[in-house]
Amino acid sequence: MISSYIARLLHFQSVSARTFSKSLLGKPALFYQDIDLNFDKRDLKIINEYYGLNNGSTLKELIRWIQTNIHIYHVDPSILPLTIRGGKRTSLGQQYCPKCLNEHCYYKQQWRLSIYPACLKHKCILLNKCPFCNGPIDPLRVSPMLKDIGYCAYCWKNLRSASIKEISSYPLLLNAINESLNTGWFEYNGLKLRAILFIRGFWRLVYCLYGIRSRKKRIWEGLVEKYGGTNNLLSETTLGSHIQVESPINRFNIIEVIDRLLYRWPRQFIKVAEELNITLSLIDPAKRGLPYWLDSVARGDLNKDWYKVNEEEVQSALVYMLKNNIRITRASLAKTLGLDLSKKLSARELNLVNRFQSLQ
Repeated sequence: MISSYIARLLHFQSVSARTFSKSLLGKPALFYQDIDLNFDKRDLKIINEYYGLNNGSTLKELIRWIQTNIHIYHVDPSILPLTIRGGKRTSLGQQYCPKCLNEHCYYKQQWRLSIYPACLKHKCILLNKCPFCNGPIDPLRVSPMLKDIGYCAYCWKNLRSASIKEISSYPLLLNAINESLNTGWFEYNGLKLRAILFIRGFWRLVYCLYGIRSRKKRIWEGLVEKYGGTNNLLSETTLGSHIQVESPINRFNIIEVIDRLLYRWPRQFIKVAEELNITLSLIDPAKRGLPYWLDSVARGDLNKDWYKVNEEEVQSALVYMLKNNIRITRASLAKTLGLDLSKKLSARELNLVNRFQSLQ
């Protein structure tokens, strides 16, 4: 990772990031941005000429096979944001594994990805903040008085001495995603397709299953109950489905649930969707379209649309409900017809419902 490499240079030379940037690159404010995400190729060339940085790549190059057009705050949802203000990181976008850091004192590129919440080598959940002061991990600001960059920049405690949360096993989906970062091809549980097509569908499933709104909360609770995961409290600062602000353990749980839903695709997914009332309108609410592997299932097996019934059928259902003393509401009408609530009633259908409601 570029920032990790430069942090080690700063530490070795006992200079600040500002001094290094101004003297070598002529840009005193260089580190007021996420240099792992966007770094000028000309600056990389200069660093390479002076210090021998070979094959330095940005996060965008790392996710080139899975980079999607689904953006939140103009940042790919796969990348954890640092939110740098005044040269300081104010969000918890840098993760690390204490055991990996103890073996080799540098920060890996994968640790900046939201889809990489666990260390596959040591089978533990990554940490995204200092376990002693809860400050953000910032190797660029580690004091040169410390032994290396494996310390907290704020409380000076050794990050490698942190306790870890071990996991007995991890979702095989993580392996498949990790492979797709290198090959551009996703292959898992019967799904064989380009990585970008899978990741687009993956984010649609995340947005569908997870969020702070009441319906999504109920679905998430139902999934956790079904699969026996940890029902951690989701962040109330989340905007709809913005998992980048979540803790690594929450992101791990989300991937774990989706891993179970992809088992024997699409049979397991269809079964659970019917149990929890997951519909096309929830997966693709803005009707922006879905990748084919998800679209064929969502439209063919989950789609229950008001357009499939006519006015005569609606009236027939209302007569049946009236005769059988079933309270007439949009929800009960949808249930009687076996339809989804996403489609609004036409004016004539709405008049019918209002008329039959007045008769009860």
